Formats: sequence, structure tokens, C-alpha cells
Amino acid sequence: MLISGGRISYTVFVLPLMEYFDWSRAQVSLPFSISMLMWGLGQPVAGILMDRYGARALILVGIVQTGLGFLISAAASELWHLNFGYGVLVGLAATSAGQIGYALIVAKWFDGPRRGFAMGICMAATPLSTLITAPLFYWVIISSGWRVAFQGLAIAILVVAFPLAWLVLHDPHSSRAAAPAPKSLAWAAGTAGTLGVEESAGTTAAAVDATSAAGGSLGAETLALIRNRSLQLLALAYVSCGISGFFFAAHLAPMAGDFGLSPAVGAAAVSIFSAASVAGSFLGGAASDRYGRSRVLSMTFLIRAIGFLGLAFAVFNTPTYYLAAILAGGPIFATVTIINTMVYEIAGPRRTGLAIGLILLIHQLGATVGPYAGGLLYDITGSYLPMLLAAAAFLLGSSLLVRRIGDTAVVGTRKESCRTPQPSAQP
Repeated sequence: MLISGGRISYTVFVLPLMEYFDWSRAQVSLPFSISMLMWGLGQPVAGILMDRYGARALILVGIVQTGLGFLISAAASELWHLNFGYGVLVGLAATSAGQIGYALIVAKWFDGPRRGFAMGICMAATPLSTLITAPLFYWVIISSGWRVAFQGLAIAILVVAFPLAWLVLHDPHSSRAAAPAPKSLAWAAGTAGTLGVEESAGTTAAAVDATSAAGGSLGAETLALIRNRSLQLLALAYVSCGISGFFFAAHLAPMAGDFGLSPAVGAAAVSIFSAASVAGSFLGGAASDRYGRSRVLSMTFLIRAIGFLGLAFAVFNTPTYYLAAILAGGPIFATVTIINTMVYEIAGPRRTGLAIGLILLIHQLGATVGPYAGGLLYDITGSYLPMLLAAAAFLLGSSLLVRRIGDTAVVGTRKESCRTPQPSAQP
């Protein structure tokens, strides 16, 4: 919670950094965008290492690296210092101390009927942390300055988060992690049987395992994942999540000024949307267990698009600003929860880390563009309107796109498999 809260609460540092250094909005957004890029580029490698050696050791290294990155950020006197401390170090640390490690552990500990809800609890940690850290950092910045806020965060990560992770984090036993998905699992189309799921879901989670056991190379398994149509559609849809979500995360607080609202209202909006995200994470995971992954995932994208349109056209006062922020940001971690769960169920336990890493790489490319593009367009036009409309359009497209996953084979079915090509025993 400390680590994710520190990353996502960057939005409350934007205006103080602009005032202190006399930087433009695009310049202040650059460290955040670099952090997203580093996070994305490192994900496939981190995923491979976690698949092979477990998540615990990499998470511990990432925690220490995050603390050092915030210490360097606290001492910044030029933009490149912040680009390195927050952008490079904190961004790369997110590949191991971010969602992929925790998602991998949770996905392997819980079976299909409970996996969505369990993943929702795990993913809720990020918005729950921001609910606490955003107003706390705002208060520290107002009273003592942004450097003290970064320093306090770094110390808390190194002194509190690291010892706790050392004591409580453990990788699942290999025999439990390798257990196949239940045959009753019917998620992909939102209704049982559309993909032949009744027949194939039990082998879905074991397909890549069989490839490895048969001597399939990492390259062959990676290529099979990349070629899988379901993963391709998820990755394409996930781009809009990265663009819109991290533009929103970086600019929500300073956006309040455009509506004639105070910085305090902007900081409060971060906490309010975070509270909504906690609820969204729980509800999204549970709803996807009950009503189907792709159906609920499509709804999360649609609600977020409506929220961005609300920010563009329907903010008249503080309550409408908060309501638009809830719609635009509340379902973010429901989206993340469901996609992480789907990736596990498509790829199987042995290559979940790699699969999530590949998907998150695409997401983070969008996350790299979103914050900087939003700041740059604001500097050019003096308004967030162009970026808000673009984000809404991307999200609407993703809402439609993910519904097609219900008609696409998953890894392990007869249509599309991670196994090394062999003569088929059935037509």
C-alpha cells in the first residue's frame, strides 16, 4: 500500500513542483511518464523471473529500490534528477514490487470460482493506499514541503514495508500452483459453453504447463502467448486503460483548478475516486465470477468512458466534479482485477508471470503516453478537453472490443493452443 500509494499520489505533487521549479505541466508530467515506461519495459523480464524463481525475492528487491528512488526524488534540484529517481528507479521497481508479483501469488493460491474476488482484494490495495496517502501527502506538502513528503514516504517504505513483506510474503507451494482450473469454470463469454468452455476450461490453465513439461522452449511459449487471439484483444483493449487511467492519475488534482475549484478539492477528489476504486475492485472481481469476465470487463470500460465525458462537459461544481471522478476512476481497478484473472485463466500457472508481463507492457506503453500527452495538450490548448475526449473514445472502443473475446479461443482449446504443433487426435 505504501509503494502503490506513493506512485499513484504523484498527482498531488504536480502543482507544488510546477511552482517550485517554474516547470510546465508537460515537464512535471515527464517523470511520471518515464516511470510508466520503465514499469512496462521491465514487466516481461520480471514475469519470466517470477515464473522461474518465485515472486517473493523480486518483490523485496523492488521495495528497497522504490525507497531509494523516492530518496533521490526528495533531493532533486533539476528535472533529470526527478526523471531518474522517480522515473527510472521507482518505475523499474514497480515491475517487481507492483501488481504482477502480488497478482501471481494470489492467482496461484485461489481456484477459479474464488479467484476473481481474491484478485479484487489484492488489487484493492492500490486505491485503498491512495485514499490515505493523497490527503496525507497534500497536508505534508502544505505544512513542510514536497521534499519532506518524498523523504517520509521513502523512510516508511524502507522501515515499515520491507520488514512486513519479509515476514508475510511467501510463494505458493508448487503442487498447489500447478493445479488445473476447475472444469466447471465458464468465464470467457460471460455464459457457459460459448467457447466450448465446459469441455476445455479444465485444460486451459494447464496448457502452457504441458508445453514446458514436454520440453517446449521459453521462446515457443512466448510466441504461442503472443499469437493467442484472446490475449491480443485483451492487450489492445488494455492500451486505453493505460492512456486514460494514468492521465487521470497524474492530472486529476490539478484539473480541479480548470473548474474554478481549489487544490484541496483536487486532493479530496483523489481520495474519493480511490474509495470508489476499492469498491470497484471488490465488486468487479466478484461480479466477474458470477456474470462472466468479458461482460463485466466491458461494463468497466463503458462506465469509465461516461466519467471522462462527464469531466469534459458536466462539471459545474464540486459535487459534479466528484461524481465524474468516481465514474472515470472508480472502475479502474475492477478493469485490472478482471484482466489479471483472465490472463491467468488463459495462460495457466507456469507462464502467468510472462503473460501478465506481456499484457502489462502494452498497458504501460499507453500509460507512458497518457500523462505526458495530457500535460502537453494542456500547455498547447490551455485545456484538458482534447485529452478527456480522446480518453473517452479509447475507452468506448475497448468496451466493444472485449466483448469479442467471447468468440475467441483461449490457450489450450483445439482452436488455439500453446502446445507444440502436433497431429490432432480429434477433428
